[in-house]
Amino acid sequence: MDLTEARAQIRNADLQMRELFLQRMEAVRAVADWKKEHGLPVEDREQEMRVLSELGPGVENEALRPFYLRYVQDVMDVSKQWQHYLIEENASD
Repeated sequence: MDLTEARAQIRNADLQMRELFLQRMEAVRAVADWKKEHGLPVEDREQEMRVLSELGPGVENEALRPFYLRYVQDVMDVSKQWQHYLIEENASD
């Protein structure tokens, strides 16, 4: 595979991840609404640890696994920021 082909594959993956990101953020909106309605905090470290422990073993390449787990943690961190935004934006409701 040459550089142009590799970059095309990355671009395709990025476009797919964009769509999945948007789907995820809609689900996160529902989580934020539920947490707000029930007076729960955005942060749920136990849930985050469950997600990481469930997803990590699916990456068979042990050298790549910690990078994937960092990626997942980063996604969860962005999701929490989005939840805070949604809850604070609608705090006056």
